[in-house]
Amino acid sequence: MTSASWPTTKEPVSSSSPSSLSVPTFKPKKVLTLFLLCTAISLVPGAIFLSCVTYKPVQHPQLFEKVIETNPSYRVDAASGTSRLACDVNASSNSVTSSIECFKPGMVPGLGTKMCVCRDGWHGADCAVPSAVWSTPAFRKWYSEGLVRRRSRPRAVFNGITLNHELDLLEIHVAELGDVVDRYVVVESNITFFGAAKPLYLQSNLRFGGYLGEHARKIVPLTLGPFECDRRDPFCPEYRSRNFTWHEGQRRLGNVADDDLFLLTDVDELPNRDVVLFLKYHDGYGEPIGLTLRSFLYGFFWEHRRATRVFAACTVAFLRTVYTNNVGKLRQGRRATAETMATGTGTVAEAWMVEGARPRFAGWHCSWCFNATGIQRKLMSAQRDDGVR
Repeated sequence: MTSASWPTTKEPVSSSSPSSLSVPTFKPKKVLTLFLLCTAISLVPGAIFLSCVTYKPVQHPQLFEKVIETNPSYRVDAASGTSRLACDVNASSNSVTSSIECFKPGMVPGLGTKMCVCRDGWHGADCAVPSAVWSTPAFRKWYSEGLVRRRSRPRAVFNGITLNHELDLLEIHVAELGDVVDRYVVVESNITFFGAAKPLYLQSNLRFGGYLGEHARKIVPLTLGPFECDRRDPFCPEYRSRNFTWHEGQRRLGNVADDDLFLLTDVDELPNRDVVLFLKYHDGYGEPIGLTLRSFLYGFFWEHRRATRVFAACTVAFLRTVYTNNVGKLRQGRRATAETMATGTGTVAEAWMVEGARPRFAGWHCSWCFNATGIQRKLMSAQRDDGVR
């Protein structure tokens, strides 16, 4: 065996030449690059998470909107810095400003002035839209188009009511609406719809004081004598009573503006205060206005499955121009056309039923909500062809 057959010493494997035993080559630069790449990839999810939770869109702090059950088209337009519902109406130019004043009845008080935080049941950038209105598809359309806006001054609201003997229901009615209604025009006759004589319950209770409390001063009591009806039309007394709320009511009220609101209800139909507040303080919705009422029988403990729908409100100009002062047409929900639509009302010529959503309807209807004596009195007072009860 010669000395050239085996090396006398074991040479270290060189990184510059391949090994005959195929030992992996250690390359520090590539390992470091791979390590940094893996580290960067592992940090991406965390970076995305942090960017999501810390991102704040650039917008005016007064236009912050607490969005509840909306889609993006109803949110604040961050690009322009204005709200679609927008905003205060300038009294002189009727232009929309870029500032929002929180609507006090709909906001949570005591949380500062930089944003409007809405109470449960209120929505919008300024917390001025109650749920019964917010959930109505027609309103969403007007809202997204920028038609709905706060008024620089509220409308006056006049509520026309016909009364037979329902003093308790009238008290509930006035307690719900309170100072949202400017005047309650209450028509009572000394003759029932059937034609029998009856006392004037309202006037006797107002005369002795205490009835309706602080709101008694807002009552405009009207007395209607013989109905002068054709006996072949059993519903004529009811029509005459309703029309009298407006015909005599507007004379007694005096200066009534075209954009004021006339609300026509039976005494057992109780509009939701929040809905009337919205109508009072806003422009841009349709008329005539219908209300979907949560329906009860004999008391507020026995609910009908089917709600009551009534057309109950319109502006004064609409009543005069489109309905020619006939409130019966309001009750029927007659529509206006572009040619007949009144001007200067702040509304659009589109009938609107405020649907609401359970349990927040546009009001309540409590039918036959009396004790046994009250039910008997109503049966004896009803029109001659009022059907089987």
